[in-house]
This record gives sequence, C-alpha cells and structure tokens, in this order.
Amino acid sequence: VSPRFAAADNFSDNRAPVQIEDKWGFIDASGALVVSHQYVEVGPFAEGLAAVRREGDGGKWGFIDPAGRFVIEPQFDRADRFDAGLAPVKDTTGEWGLVDRTGKMVVKVKADGVGPFSEGLAAIKVDEKYGYIDRSGRMVIPPKYDLALPFLDGLAAVLLKLERPIALFTDFYWIQAKWGFIDKTGKMVIALQFAGDLEGKGDSPPCFSGGLARVKIPRQWGFIDKSGSMVISPRFDYAEDFEGGSASVVINGLEGLIDRSGTLIIPPQYVGVNRFKEGRALVRQGSIGSGFLDRSGKLVIPFKFHEVRSFSDGLAPASVLTKGGHRKWGFLDRQGRWAIPPVFDYAESFSQGFAGVRKGEKSGFINRTGKMVFGPFDQVESFAEGLAAVKVGERWGYIDRRGKIVISPRFELAGDFFAEGRAKISEGGKYGYIDRTGKMVIPPQFELAEQYSEGLALVMSDDIKFAFINRAGKTVIPPPDFKPVDFGGPEGPLSKFSGGLAPAKIGEKCGYVDRKGNLVIQPRFLNARNFSEGLAAVEVCSGWGYIDRSGKLVWQTIIPCDRWGEPLEK
Repeated sequence: VSPRFAAADNFSDNRAPVQIEDKWGFIDASGALVVSHQYVEVGPFAEGLAAVRREGDGGKWGFIDPAGRFVIEPQFDRADRFDAGLAPVKDTTGEWGLVDRTGKMVVKVKADGVGPFSEGLAAIKVDEKYGYIDRSGRMVIPPKYDLALPFLDGLAAVLLKLERPIALFTDFYWIQAKWGFIDKTGKMVIALQFAGDLEGKGDSPPCFSGGLARVKIPRQWGFIDKSGSMVISPRFDYAEDFEGGSASVVINGLEGLIDRSGTLIIPPQYVGVNRFKEGRALVRQGSIGSGFLDRSGKLVIPFKFHEVRSFSDGLAPASVLTKGGHRKWGFLDRQGRWAIPPVFDYAESFSQGFAGVRKGEKSGFINRTGKMVFGPFDQVESFAEGLAAVKVGERWGYIDRRGKIVISPRFELAGDFFAEGRAKISEGGKYGYIDRTGKMVIPPQFELAEQYSEGLALVMSDDIKFAFINRAGKTVIPPPDFKPVDFGGPEGPLSKFSGGLAPAKIGEKCGYVDRKGNLVIQPRFLNARNFSEGLAAVEVCSGWGYIDRSGKLVWQTIIPCDRWGEPLEK
C-alpha cells in the first residue's frame, strides 16, 4: 500500500485505520478506502466491529461493521475493542462496564478505566493503580501497579515506580520505573528489572512474541525468554519484536535483522529491512531509495527507486518520481531492469499472469508485457482460480481471464479471490458464499467468513462462536473453546484445512482438529501453521520446528520464519 496517508495503523480483520487530512477511515489489504475518512478517532477492528467517534455525535463512541455501518450507535464516552463478544465502555454517567454486540451493558465495573481483554483478563485502573478483572467483572489481580499491559502467552508486563531518597535526611526523591512480568495468578515470575522512563510511563514496554521479549537494560536492548533468562545480550540501540524467526535491530541509527540466536542475518547498515522473498530482501536507504539484497548480503538491485514491493512471479512492483514530483509504477526483473516501464499511478503484484494497475481514477489488468488487457474498472483484486474481483460503481462482481464479466457486480463486498469454487460475499453486513456462476449457495448469515480449503471454511456466528462449514453450509462442530489460529497477517484468522487437519487454539495452546472436529493432535504448541507435504511448522519454547501428521516433532531447530510462520526460503 503506497505511502499516501497522514498516519496509519496495523491491519486487523482485513481493515487498517488510515488518516487522510484530519479524519480517519479504513482501507482493505489492497489499499482501497472501504470506510470513508469521517471519524475523529478510531480503534482497530476486532470480531467484525470497530469503535469510532465522529464530530457530529456529541463526541460519543459507537461501533461500526467492516462496511462502515453503525451496529451500535454512538452513545459512550469511551470504548475499546471486542473480545469474546464483550467490549469495555464508559457510559454517559461515568460508569465503566462491558457491553455485548447489541450495545447492552451486561457487566458493570467499578473502576476509573478498563482496558481491552486479552487471554480472558483486562487491565483496570482504580485510584491511579492497575489490576486485572475477568469477563464477569471479578477482580482477579488487585490494583497495585503503576501500569499494566495486556496478557500475551500467559504473561503480562507490569510497571512500578520505585522511590529512592536523593540523600539522607532530605525530603527529595528520585523515581525509577521498572518493568517485570506477572502470570495470571498475579505472581511476579520475572522480577522488576527492566528500564522504564523517569515519569513512570515506561520506555517501550516489553512484550513476548514467539517466546521472546525485547527488554532494555539499562540503555541497550536485548531479549529474554519466559523464564527471565537473557538469551540475546543487550547490545542494540533499539530492537523490534520477533516476527516469525527474525527481528529488526538498530545500531548507530541503522537497521538490520537478527535471527532467534541473536546472529545478524543482515548487518545494520540500512534505514529499513524487509524479509526475503524469492531470494531477494527489500532494503531502504533513506532519501537514496529502495533496493534488494541477495542471500549473501550483496546489493543486487541498487538504491534508485522511490518505493518497491517484494517479488512475485519474478517481477517486483516499483515506483519512481517524475520531474513533476508524481509517483509512477512499473515492474522490475530480478536484475533490477525495467521489465515493464513505470507508467502507472499504482500497481499490484502479478498473479496468474496478470497484475492490477491504476491510471487516473480507473483500474485494470496488464499482462507480463505491460499491455492493458482488461478494464477499466473502479477497483480490482488479483486473479485466483481464473477469476478476479472487480468493482463497478459501488458494487462488486468477477471477471474471468478473458476479461469477461461472468458474475455481475451486485455485492456490497466480495472476497479477494475464489477458492475451491467458492467466494465469500457480503450483503446487509453478513457474509455468505457464491459459486463460480454467481449463484448464492450459502445465504449471508455470518459475522465473519474465510475462504474454503479442502471443502471446509471457517466462519463466525452472531454469538461469537467459530466453526468450520462444508460446501453445503452445514456446520462441522468444533471442540469446546475452539478458536482459530490467527497468523497475524492482514487477512485476520487464517486457520484452514490441509491434509485433512487444521490448526486450532484450545485455551492458550495450539493443536490440530480433523474434518469431524476431533482433536487429533493435542494442544501443546505456542503456535501452529497449516500442513504442507505432510509436515506442519509449529512453535515450541526453543523456536520453530516441524511435526508430522501424528504430531511427532520430526525436526526442531531455531529456523528463520516470516511473520506468518512460513520458513524462509533457503
């Protein structure tokens, strides 16, 4: 998504908040503005709803669906995201509580503030101190911390301000803030020892990701494991969280990549670094531009492009600035030569021989020679299974690889692609499925829906229950407390069947269910991915490894993975 917004936040539920001038809206994964910029403040989408605030509603918060329609009208002084069907809000009387998806206050909470739920608990503020409540509103960890963050992987970072006298027999004190970690019983399992700022607000608070958390001691950054052991010594000026098998680090103002052992994969000499794809890693060098490294670290495509995206089908979309200051997009080959000259206002990656591009206000598809073969349309998505979603006016339909409209544009929203002859669509704020002829085979009835894989699709009903349905729409009953595994990408939950098994989250661990909903591989992994060629990547305490279909760990090592858990190309 090209840099054209005043500000932007991360994707969740296939939506990302973006700021245009002084108002906020939402884009989808293609960069299209799907909810117009009209809000003063917005929160992230969660379970199909997002908290928003407009100027014309008395400053009140409400909740919208992915199409921008209000599901819960603006009526709250404060509001946060949904989790397991409940969202923290502050009503007009100043009372805090938890509302359901209809906006009804189902639990009242005596507190000065309530944060979002994570792993069944939410931080609350009482008389300037923080503790935690469960979904019934019961206080499970008393408020005694100066700051408390959401739980992740069973641990939560908490901060305390420690007062020390500057000198004996004086009334003057200096305040030192320290971070530590507690478990869900409130026990301090990793002692207060990591640096916070002197105002006690914290300094980039630690957070576990894949079993490791970045920490600051006292001025340098390193990584600890969940036992509190320092596994990567503090030697970086700054560090990001691990995503899959690598983390971005900064030394002397320049960025590089390390693996989970702390070894530098890419030395810190760039302003920005992406992970490898098709043997190339995208790197940025400030005002000089963007280029690509090969796996030896050699710069194989020089820094002369304004913006570049990763390779797909041997070509990478890239943009340059014209003399008039306009951005134009074309496509590079692996040697950095223009395979397709930069003549487009926007360009997507190639898929099935075609790439979506935009000129002016209209979009279409080009082939690998750069010839415009289909269009114009108001918006386009990539091809899959020989069909591509296109927008005509305010409605979505599909074209085939000849450019012929085979499903007339009549849907509010349409899935980016067909999978196994089915595509999800949205009407009236609900999701259903059509076949390749455009026939409605499963009427719109779900709050969320994913694409089909091996004859089954993940859906979420009105009561926030997840299940897999078959091609007829019949529910495959999941085990109790089943939740999909969220891969962390822009498309939200991505559990799907592969080889007859699908990853499932039971409690705080991941296992695998079969097509009947039976739990066939017990939940014992921190994270789990789809099966491929008889093996599945799983995360255990020491890193990523592979299991076979019996659940046996056949290969365990610390291997670099991308942010969705896929092992990086060797």
